[in-house]
Amino acid sequence: MLQCTYIEIPQVTHTNAVILSKPSWMWGGEMGANEHGVCIGNEAVWTKLNGPEDAKEKLLGMDMLRYMGILSIILYSIE
Repeated sequence: MLQCTYIEIPQVTHTNAVILSKPSWMWGGEMGANEHGVCIGNEAVWTKLNGPEDAKEKLLGMDMLRYMGILSIILYSIE
């Protein structure tokens, strides 16, 4: 299992090299690029809580930045 900022998720079997700019207090990153040249950045999205499920701890956008290796595979398979 892979420990993210607030939750654990299953680990992937293959990863790609990545360089990230990240805060020291969390697992995820603000911006980065992987070995395939896929670049990604994080932007704040402000929203309102709509129900009790919204208060559950989940993956953050910054956590998802670390999954750029998976994203690049999806993007290349579409082309």
